[in-house]
Amino acid sequence: MYRKLDEEHYVENTFLAQLLGLGWKVYKQNRGDPQDIREIKSFGPSFDPLYGERSHLRESFRDIILEDVLRKSIKKINTWIEEDQINEVVRRITAPTANFLLEANKEIHDLLVENTSVSENRRTGEKSPTVKFIDFSNPENNSFIAISQFKVNIPGTEKHIIPDIVLFVNGLPLVVVECKSPTTGDPIVEGITRLLRYSNRRGEKEGNEKLFWYNLFTISTSNQVAKYGTITADYGYFVEWKDPYPYALSDINSKGNITSQQVLIQGMLSKDNFLDILHTYTIFKEDSKGSIIKVVARYQQFRAVKKIIKRLREGKTPEERGGIVWHTQGSGKSLTMMFTVREMYHSPEFRNFKIVFVTDRKDLEKQLRGTSRSVGFTVHLARNTRELKKLLKTDTPDLVMCMIHKFQERDLKTHFPVLNTSPNILVMIDEAHRTQYKLLGANLKRALPNSVRIAYTGTPIEKTEMTFGEYIDKYSIKQAVEDEVTVEIVYEGRIHSAELSDEEAANAKFEDVFSITDADEKAKIMGRYTWRAYLENENVIKDKARDMIEHYITHIFPNRFKAQVVTVSRLAAIRYKKALEEALKEKIEEMKKKGSDEDIKALEKIKVEVVISGLLDDDPEYQPYTDERARKDNKKL
Repeated sequence: MYRKLDEEHYVENTFLAQLLGLGWKVYKQNRGDPQDIREIKSFGPSFDPLYGERSHLRESFRDIILEDVLRKSIKKINTWIEEDQINEVVRRITAPTANFLLEANKEIHDLLVENTSVSENRRTGEKSPTVKFIDFSNPENNSFIAISQFKVNIPGTEKHIIPDIVLFVNGLPLVVVECKSPTTGDPIVEGITRLLRYSNRRGEKEGNEKLFWYNLFTISTSNQVAKYGTITADYGYFVEWKDPYPYALSDINSKGNITSQQVLIQGMLSKDNFLDILHTYTIFKEDSKGSIIKVVARYQQFRAVKKIIKRLREGKTPEERGGIVWHTQGSGKSLTMMFTVREMYHSPEFRNFKIVFVTDRKDLEKQLRGTSRSVGFTVHLARNTRELKKLLKTDTPDLVMCMIHKFQERDLKTHFPVLNTSPNILVMIDEAHRTQYKLLGANLKRALPNSVRIAYTGTPIEKTEMTFGEYIDKYSIKQAVEDEVTVEIVYEGRIHSAELSDEEAANAKFEDVFSITDADEKAKIMGRYTWRAYLENENVIKDKARDMIEHYITHIFPNRFKAQVVTVSRLAAIRYKKALEEALKEKIEEMKKKGSDEDIKALEKIKVEVVISGLLDDDPEYQPYTDERARKDNKKL
C-alpha cells in the first residue's frame, strides 16, 4: 500500500525498491552528515525503508564521486594494476581537460567506453596496457549503487542541491533522477526544470556541473510517467522508454498495472541493458543547427538492434538471419543502422564481418566515420560499381558504403559476377523499395550469395516482403505519434477539376503510339503515366499552388510556421517552386489592393526553395537545385 500519492513513498521509494530487485545496492544519505549513508536492505508493505548498516562512502558534500569505490573497482577489473597507477587513472577520470559541461562529459564518456592505459604492466612487462574503468563483458564485475537524497554543495557558496536519486557505476555518478508526485501540476516538466537547474543549464550558477560531467542520462518521473533525456535535451526531447526488451512486462509485474517508471527502470537500468546503453547506444552528433548534442537510443532502436543480433546468432541460413526492420519515417533509422554496426563490432563473434550499406544518407556516412574511430573499423565509400566490386572481393572486416545517388543507372544494371562467398557479410539496405536499390540489390545478392540482407524501411510494400522475408521489428506511425517523436498527420481532402482540351485527339495519339501493345498493357500504361503526367502538369500545379498559398496564409502563417510540399517527382518540385512564388506574389498584390498591409512585409520575406537529390546525368534545369551547397543551405530554412 502506498501512502497516498506522495513523492517519497509512491515515486522515490518504489524506484529504489525496483533497483534493489535488479541487484543494485541502495542507500540513503543523511542530509546533515556526508559520512552518514545508511544501506536500505528492503522496503515494507507501505514502501518504508528497512535499514541495514551505516557506510562511509564520501568525506564531504563537495565529493561528487565515490572515490574509494572507484579505486576498488579499478583494482578488481584490472588485477595487475598498482597503487600509483590507480592514482594516475583516477586523476584522469576526475580532472578532464575540458572546461565546459558538454565537452567534459564527452571526454569522460570516451574514457569510459574506449578505456585508458598506463605505461606498463609491471607483472608481465607489457607496454601501454589497457586500463578499464568499467567491465562491459561481465556486468557483475562492477559496482552498482543508488543513493537517495544525494546532497551536493553548490561551488562558491554554502548552498546545496539535493537530487532525489543518483546512480553510480564503479563510484561514478552516471544517472540523476528527479521524482515528483503525480498530484503536482505538471510533474515531468517540474522534474526536468529541477534537473536543468542542478546542471546550470538555465544560464545561472545554481547547481553543480561536476555532478553531470559523468552523466549518461537524467530521469524525471512521477511513477505513472517517467521520461529520460541527456544533458543536451530540452523539455521536448525527454521521452519514455516503453519496452523493457529483452525482458517482458510479466518480468516486472505478473499481476496488476505496470507504470511508465517500472518499464523505464527494467528497460534502461537492468545491469545488462544499462551497460549496453553506455557502451553502444550513446553518441555525440551534430543537430540540424550544427550544434553537438548527446543522444541516447530510443527503445525501438535498442530493441531492433538486439533482435538483429539475436537473429544473426540463431539463424541457420542467410534468409533466417536477415529480414525487414519496419520503422516509420522520422523514427531514427539511420541511428538504428549505426547502432547495429556498433553492436556488431563490440561482439567478438561478429567483429570479423564485412558490412555493406546501400543508402543515400550523407549524415549516416558522417556518423559512421565518427564511430569508426571508437570501434576500430574502416569506412570505405564506393562511388561507382568498379570501386564497389573491388571492395566486395576482400575478406577484411570493414564497412563499405554505397552512396546510391552517385551511381548511374546503366552501372546499376551491369551484371555482377560472384565476388565473395563468405557468410560473414551483412548487407543493410535503406528504403529498399526504391527502384535504384532494387537494381543494385539484385546484383549484390548474386555477387554475395551467402550474405545476410536486412532492409530498413518506413514504407514497406509487398515486394519488400517477398525479397527480404520476415519482419524483425516494427515501429508504426501510430506508436511514433503516441511517443511524441513524430507529429500527427491531419488529412484534409482537396479536389482538383481538370479537363482535356481535346480528348479525342489525345486518345488517337495514344492509340497510335501504343498500337502494337495488348489491351492489358495499355491499361497499365494509362494508369501509371497519365497519373504522373497529370501531377507534373504545369497548369495543374499552378491551380494547386494558389490553393496551397491561400490555405497557408489563412491557417498556418498567422502562427509563423513553415510549410513543406512533397511532390511526385523532382521535376514537379521545381515546377511547384515557380508556381508557389507566382501564387504568393499574386496574393500579396491582392492584399495590397484591399489595404491590409499588416503581414505584407513578413510575407514578402518568405522564400520558396527546392530540396532534391541529384543524379550524374541530370539535365541542366536540375543543377541549380542539386548543387551540394545549395541543398545544405535550403535544408536550414
